[in-house]
Amino acid sequence: MRRSMTEDRSKEDPLYAASLKSAQPLNEVGPSPESTDLDVIFEQHHRRILSAAYRVTGNLSDAEDVLQT
Repeated sequence: MRRSMTEDRSKEDPLYAASLKSAQPLNEVGPSPESTDLDVIFEQHHRRILSAAYRVTGNLSDAEDVLQT
């Protein structure tokens, strides 16, 4: 039986796997009184962005710099 692309990527990329566990659709997340909409978006997607940046740069420090940009 063929595995899904998500299963394949989760085994190859631990950051991607972690992002899947914490991700929720934005419409299911309401901002807390002290956060802005951008904070909510960042919290939901930063691991996935970091994972993609790491795959491109091959360096965690550079990937973190990309995430902050």
